[in-house]
Amino acid sequence: MAESSLREKAARGFLWGGLNNGLVQIIGALFGIVILRHLAPDDYGKISMLMVFPALASILQESGFTAALCNLKEPTHRDYNAVFWFNIGVSALLYGALFFCAPLIARFYNDPSLLPLSRYLFLGFFISSWGTVQRAYLFIHLMNKESCIIALTSLVLSNTVGLLMVLAGFSYWGLATQNILFICGGAFEGIERRIAQRLNTQVIGFGSSNKPKVDKENLLKYVEAQDLRSYGLIPEIIGRLPVITYLDHLDRD
Repeated sequence: MAESSLREKAARGFLWGGLNNGLVQIIGALFGIVILRHLAPDDYGKISMLMVFPALASILQESGFTAALCNLKEPTHRDYNAVFWFNIGVSALLYGALFFCAPLIARFYNDPSLLPLSRYLFLGFFISSWGTVQRAYLFIHLMNKESCIIALTSLVLSNTVGLLMVLAGFSYWGLATQNILFICGGAFEGIERRIAQRLNTQVIGFGSSNKPKVDKENLLKYVEAQDLRSYGLIPEIIGRLPVITYLDHLDRD
């Protein structure tokens, strides 16, 4: 039974992984074509010149620890904790170095506009370090569906905001914001099932009449820290959230 379950899980993961890669390429290409028509080659050139620096810094920040974490048979909380704080610390140091090197970068390319742009764009590299362990957790547990939802949500959100900024005349600032929002974007698709399990109810169906009445149409209102932890967020992140709440769906009122 265990082998069959693992085989089915791997098959679903392969399906969602392929769907993720395909849709990301298609949606990214469509948005890219539209944005390309409203930007000058110089705008793309500014972003391209700067992207090499966070790309190199990300290699130093990761240092192979994420791959090592994924190769562990049963990673412990201590393992996740160590990799998380290592990534945060190294990325903070590297961002600080890049921040103070921004004038040198602008002077090297003889373009003063790269000074504020680089400091803004490099924020994406620092922000991404906060999700490295979470991405490793999703990979280890073959949570490809959740990864797909997160990637598509981030892609649509970031490209939409980037396109609107480009149309509003912000040019290369729109591209930089698009990059940062893609890193920050995410979703908690499927977390309702984890809340339902804790409440001992079902997302769809009927429970015992002796149990407290639960609003099954809006299970997010019962979200707690333990639900976020079971979903994949590590305690170091959750413990620094002063308030955990939810938002109701928008309606006409």
